[in-house]
Amino acid sequence: MSHDLPVQELEVSVQTAVFLQKLGVTTVGELLAIPVLRAPKMVATELQLVLEDLGVKYPGELQIEAPKALRTATGKILPRWRIIEAYLEEYHPGLAEAFRPPANSAQLAAAEVALGHPLPEDYRRFLLVHDGQDDGAPMVHTCSLFPVTSLAAEHKALCKLFPSPGDADEDLVGAGIRPVEYSPSWIPIGRSARGRDFLCLDLDPLPTGRRGQVVLVSVDFDDRPLVAASFADLLSLFFDQVQTGELKVEEEDAEDMLDMDDVEE
Repeated sequence: MSHDLPVQELEVSVQTAVFLQKLGVTTVGELLAIPVLRAPKMVATELQLVLEDLGVKYPGELQIEAPKALRTATGKILPRWRIIEAYLEEYHPGLAEAFRPPANSAQLAAAEVALGHPLPEDYRRFLLVHDGQDDGAPMVHTCSLFPVTSLAAEHKALCKLFPSPGDADEDLVGAGIRPVEYSPSWIPIGRSARGRDFLCLDLDPLPTGRRGQVVLVSVDFDDRPLVAASFADLLSLFFDQVQTGELKVEEEDAEDMLDMDDVEE
């Protein structure tokens, strides 16, 4: 491996690419020449793996930085979302633009009639701001959010895949979730990039659960974990994962970030 290899050619996440840019190194050789390198845990782990793939071991001391405090978004759905949206527009405009224009009240009412269930209030309010996401847009567990007009068809398709509830191992089911493979009262609101995993609103939880909690249904796996206590909390989880770099940023968004004159310290 040539030490002259530009760091820009390394296959790394946006978070690591921004970190390398802030370091001011342009080649792998310059990176390896730093005697003590302090980096966030995710960046340090990724750099170690990338260097190992190149057949190189970092010769200096690699120190893990204490994690920085994340911005938080709590409270009612609309002010919570405004905090998240403002952050996305400033740092990840590509992610912000992937949220669709608002649905209307008639579309929501039609979906609720077709589903046979009223939708949770926080989810309804969000749909009146953004009607889901573009296909393939980042979300928790890579499950891009559906537009409201797709909910009934996606629900019908899942009911066909699981014609009966089926028993699930209670040890594999999240707290407050009925131990079944699938319940007709689970409304899919997003599907993963591989097309086999669904974020579902649980409209019939156990007494210890909460109506509107979010459960992950994977067609190929038996576990049914609790993802979030509500749709609003799902958005906050999304916000956390965007900030930590756990969610992948689109390439055009990454280019925007790397062209920024000022990178937040």
